[in-house]
Amino acid sequence: VTYNPIPPRIVGHAKLALTTANPNLVEGRELLSPQGVAVDTTADPPILYVADTLNNRVLGWRDAVGFANGAFADVVVGQRDKFSTFVLGPGTSFFAGLYLPTGLAVDKDGNLFVADSGNNRILRYPKPFAQSDPVQSPDLVLGQSGLTSRAANAGGRSAQTLALFTSPIIPTQVAFDSQGNLYSTDPGNGRVLRYAAAAVQSGAATFGPAADLVLGQADFSTAPQSPTSVTDLTRLLGPAGIAIDPAGRLFVSDAFHRVLVWEPPHNTNGRPA
Repeated sequence: VTYNPIPPRIVGHAKLALTTANPNLVEGRELLSPQGVAVDTTADPPILYVADTLNNRVLGWRDAVGFANGAFADVVVGQRDKFSTFVLGPGTSFFAGLYLPTGLAVDKDGNLFVADSGNNRILRYPKPFAQSDPVQSPDLVLGQSGLTSRAANAGGRSAQTLALFTSPIIPTQVAFDSQGNLYSTDPGNGRVLRYAAAAVQSGAATFGPAADLVLGQADFSTAPQSPTSVTDLTRLLGPAGIAIDPAGRLFVSDAFHRVLVWEPPHNTNGRPA
């Protein structure tokens, strides 16, 4: 007979029921293999976001300039509270939760975009610091037809799907250009996708808008082809990092130990770097 299986008091943690497998205290200011950082410069002072990848969450600090060392995060995205780190998302009790978040980007309106790599999707969280509910909910999903699906290339490889989960993890990254178009690496498909500004701005369709440009592969649907050599500028292998300079040049790092550069305009699918 088991007597009193739940202790009436606990020392060393803020909650009786643990929702983390980490051996040390999790309380909203520690990181485990962070893979992405973004600063929201639409706010004053700027807001700092960090993808706390292996804790399956994003932490946000209200003041990227003045916060103190060891400060608690002011916002948690992808978990219900500061003490939880379990894998969440489709198939769990919290469809809008995160599993291995990596890349982060903030649009011109202050909305936070998160590459939810383990769930093969990109989520938009509207202005996290403006929400009254501490449990953040996304209002846009890229790569899936809804919040309840997580499969890579669900329904077949296309302009509306993503394959972000890889083993070992290749950190998917996202970035905006000056026109508000969103670019994302898609490592499982060996490609970079662009989503038009109209498709990712506030008020656009909620689920699964299609990308309008693919680089690193010939088209949206063909099985990915690996580069034949380091000088093959038409294909990508496990693309990860991405950046866009003020002139519109696109920089992408891939698993061939190189950075490829595309000069603007970006208007042709499969165009060589």
